Amino acid sequence: MNKPFISIVIPVYNKSLYLSDFFECCEQIDSGIDIEIIFVDDGSTDTSWNLLLDYAKKNKRIKIFHQENAGAGYARNLGIEKSQGKYITFIDSDDLFNVGCIQKIIEKLTYSNTDILFLKFKNFNGDKIFDTYYSSDYEYDYLLRTSPAPWGRFFRKKFLIDNNIKFNNARTGEDMYFNCLAQCYFPRNDIFEETFIYYRIAENSLSTTIDKKPLAICESFNILIETLKERNLFDTFIQKNLSRYCLKYIIDDLSKVNFTNKKKLMRAYQSLLRMFGNTDTAKSCLFGKRYVMLHKLISNNKIMSALTYLQLLKIKEKLTCTN
Repeated sequence: MNKPFISIVIPVYNKSLYLSDFFECCEQIDSGIDIEIIFVDDGSTDTSWNLLLDYAKKNKRIKIFHQENAGAGYARNLGIEKSQGKYITFIDSDDLFNVGCIQKIIEKLTYSNTDILFLKFKNFNGDKIFDTYYSSDYEYDYLLRTSPAPWGRFFRKKFLIDNNIKFNNARTGEDMYFNCLAQCYFPRNDIFEETFIYYRIAENSLSTTIDKKPLAICESFNILIETLKERNLFDTFIQKNLSRYCLKYIIDDLSKVNFTNKKKLMRAYQSLLRMFGNTDTAKSCLFGKRYVMLHKLISNNKIMSALTYLQLLKIKEKLTCTN
């Protein structure tokens, strides 16, 4: 039996309400398309595993695996291990995908010989489209202009295996770690121009936390930097690009957390600055008055001034909206 060309890996945790919608997508895939679909149940406590067992009996493309609850990262790693496709993508079990794009994606991957193919995606309501795209200008694009979500791209499996690229054991931010680590090996990138993923924002998502997520992602940044140092990848070029990505990410998240976590996030920012080792380099990578000002205040330990500045920005935004 020939190996499939692409593998879709889907981690599942307590998604019984949404699996029927995902199964319906799977049923629409043409029988001639060279694909396998791997579900990894992450110790669900609802009926998800039973639903997977039943569906696997009806569709020969489906492979199912079960593990004790360990998080989406471990589930995806198991999916990578069990996959047989030349290329792998990850989709959350409460999301949907554009079946009509699959054959086009296979053709694109076949002729482009890329390591990572970036995809476009949008939410269910269709009111906001997130374009992920690649530019040959690595210095400013290869990290900053891509979504941290793992389901925004196809990966060549050999590229992942050869470079030992896996999800870490963090419960939040493991996707950011995975994607950034992959880009630090300078893969051949390409883009698929049509929308492939339709994502659902759900309270009970595998990767959803409300106020603690930015702090957890900071921890993943720390793990990523340590990994890069261990692998002798943390050179000046990577440091410059990664510092801009990390620091911009944190500043953007400051408006999303409560007062206490704002202070914690600023401390995490200071910690990352120390790990990067050169605040001047970090500052030179930040553009826009808001980023430069917050960087200056936080790096000089003026936490209360930074909090006041954030509040002023919030008031200004409200006034702008009312005018």
